[in-house]
Amino acid sequence: MILLMYIKGKGGIFLKKLTLSFILSFLLFMFVASFDASAAFTHKPGDILVTKSTQCKSGVKCTGLTGHSGIVLENGKVLHIAGPGYHPTQISTSTWYDRYSSTKVVRPNSSTEGKKAATWAYNFYVTGEGKNYEYDIRTTLNGKDGKTYCSKLVWQAYKNGAGKSLATYTPGFIAPYDFFGYTWINGHDTVRTVNW
Repeated sequence: MILLMYIKGKGGIFLKKLTLSFILSFLLFMFVASFDASAAFTHKPGDILVTKSTQCKSGVKCTGLTGHSGIVLENGKVLHIAGPGYHPTQISTSTWYDRYSSTKVVRPNSSTEGKKAATWAYNFYVTGEGKNYEYDIRTTLNGKDGKTYCSKLVWQAYKNGAGKSLATYTPGFIAPYDFFGYTWINGHDTVRTVNW
């Protein structure tokens, strides 16, 4: 109300333009911010999604000590395993971003490798024996022992599907953050960062 009364006085035209500019900027920001994070970006088969949006508590910034990862399949869905008590499952990219707002997308430089990894992941973890695997980090990377975890699932997709052993910080175990920590060695690039 005070601003409107001041606009009617001296310099009113300038303030009207300034106010209109501010309002339009705010509306544009709200319009862009309301878009689904996954809709503004085209994911490709084999894209590795890595998030730190884990171990979050209300009102506390998510730091994600270990992080979480998944792989984009050829059907556009993300294959991941959520944690103890879960089996590998597919979710939409929009569901991924709803659950894990801080995400990096790591993409292989070779789209052929990405497709091969995505195909293997689908054939093994969606329709094959891996669909019944349980979450457990007490397993080997190569092991097909009924146990898997989020980053092992992605690592196996590249190893068994594309014939590529992705580098890790700790031999015998791969953490989600390894996927963007070793992009230059693995022939991958971080192509998108959201709320990191």
